[in-house]
Amino acid sequence: MKGFPLFSALCFSCCAFSGNAREPVVDIYKADVDQVSGKLVRYYQTFDSPCVNIQILKPGGQGIASDSMEFCDIEGKNFNNGFTDVSLDRATFSDTELQLTFKLMSLVGVNETTELCKFRVDGEHLAEPECTAQ
Repeated sequence: MKGFPLFSALCFSCCAFSGNAREPVVDIYKADVDQVSGKLVRYYQTFDSPCVNIQILKPGGQGIASDSMEFCDIEGKNFNNGFTDVSLDRATFSDTELQLTFKLMSLVGVNETTELCKFRVDGEHLAEPECTAQ
């Protein structure tokens, strides 16, 4: 029983809460959190989806989000069926934005492209992302 508190902390450290609900998200394999425009912003990906979830966390909300966005499209193509492969290559926080760099493999040919998407906080909400080819 001595190790139970440590075991419990490890089990729940890979979870996040989705949206305003208290339902935990499990199977997270990539995540980070930092300040953007004075708000605590978190992103995460799960094993079962190439989509990236971006959230503004409520202060003192124990992981509850005040605003959320599921990012699944670039240039009108969905991550689930518009590419043969989508990988989040890099994530960088700054004072004003979260930058996500994606490596995208086309459905036709063997062309890999790189897209940089910038996510800003507009008041209490996430602004629409701005993506550019690199």
